[in-house]
Amino acid sequence: MGAPFAPVYPQCCGKRKKCYPARMTLSVEVPDEIAHSLHLDGPLPNRRALEMLALEGYRAGDLSHGQVGILLDFSHYETEDFLRKNKVAIELSLEEFHESSAALDALMGK
Repeated sequence: MGAPFAPVYPQCCGKRKKCYPARMTLSVEVPDEIAHSLHLDGPLPNRRALEMLALEGYRAGDLSHGQVGILLDFSHYETEDFLRKNKVAIELSLEEFHESSAALDALMGK
């Protein structure tokens, strides 16, 4: 697995239970031919690259389901939809499973 992720600060942004206030900016140069092959020459190339990074990090086991959601600013269910649309098997940690179960119970009025 990769290096540990940044520390978690509760309620730092008001949108989530957990968030990562420090952000890193990355800049890479990609030859035009490769950018075209990766569909980075269309609208929102930065977003496309971020989604590709999130998918590969999740597939490699370096990012959790929750970290993918944080990286892409998705809710739990938006993250699941994103992973499904990209044909990635969804694996939840025990904590994420319990959070998902609690959310489902709340929706069902239990």
